[in-house]
Amino acid sequence: RLAVAFAVMVLLLVALGALSLVRSASQRAELTDVVGVRIPITKALGALADGVNVQATQYRNLVIFSNETILKASRDQIVEARARVAEAYQVLGRLIVSDKGKEALARMEQQRADFLKVGDQYLALIQQGQKDEAIKLLEEQLRPVQLAYRASIREQVELQSQLTITAWQRAESQAGALLRDMLIAAALAIGIAIFLAIAIIRSITRPLA
Repeated sequence: RLAVAFAVMVLLLVALGALSLVRSASQRAELTDVVGVRIPITKALGALADGVNVQATQYRNLVIFSNETILKASRDQIVEARARVAEAYQVLGRLIVSDKGKEALARMEQQRADFLKVGDQYLALIQQGQKDEAIKLLEEQLRPVQLAYRASIREQVELQSQLTITAWQRAESQAGALLRDMLIAAALAIGIAIFLAIAIIRSITRPLA
């Protein structure tokens, strides 16, 4: 009986250990999703939104100021902002895998294409010295396109925020399950150890009695 009880304890501990390893792997997968996917997506969306805001600000500066140094700085910032936005889209294209996320990303890219197209027309008018026409284009076309673009970015931000919350909740759930399994394993090990100790003591003291 002692041998059977000991074998049961060993098998039980092995089974619980294997279960704990599975739980631990699941927890690591969820944490990897949060750290390796969700956080970079959030960072890329922030860089993208900032890049759009920088372009919008510098577009206005091009018709407000006449100092060539300021105008050159504005044009340079527009070029740099577009480059940062392009990098952000590369990150998003690589990391966003959900169907809803891809659909939202496709809408963002369409709005971006419209924003760039009208923006280039605006810059061409500025370059040609046609400020009045540029201001009209800014008010009637560029600003509406910009607002639609920002709305598509907000849609993606809200979607990814919800996915991040869900991923974090799953990670917390896996952590709780792992802790529960470890406590159960410890309690069972202690219980079986006590049973074996009593059985061994009885097996020794009974012949003496």
